[in-house]
Amino acid sequence: MQELKGSKKILLLPGEHEVTIRQGGYLDFSQKVVLRPAEKQILHVTLQKDPRVQLPTITAEVKLAITPERAAVFVDNVYVGHIDEFNGVGQALLVAPGKHHFKISLPGYQTFETEVTLTANQKFQLKTDLIKAPAMPSHP
Repeated sequence: MQELKGSKKILLLPGEHEVTIRQGGYLDFSQKVVLRPAEKQILHVTLQKDPRVQLPTITAEVKLAITPERAAVFVDNVYVGHIDEFNGVGQALLVAPGKHHFKISLPGYQTFETEVTLTANQKFQLKTDLIKAPAMPSHP
């Protein structure tokens, strides 16, 4: 996980937070942290391989043409990565043939879910634009 090494950091308000780290092929890492004003904390993260993830020998190829590209992708309820990992030249999501449940999620947007049945060696494109979630009403 190179995204937050070095001078990169997440800025949070004081209080209690739950930090979750996800990486395709690994189990989620979650930890509660309580921060006081101006406090810095370093989290040491160790990810464990997800036993539910098995690489198929025969595959179907799924291209994801979805905006925003930073949305998370779940296949059969397992996190596999972000849209931008599966939409460029030479990039695709390889899955076993059969029926799969796709969920695309990003805070501030409505979650998109669909089921797709794929055959061996099929090339498929899943295309949509996530819809912004309605703004939460502010309370005086």
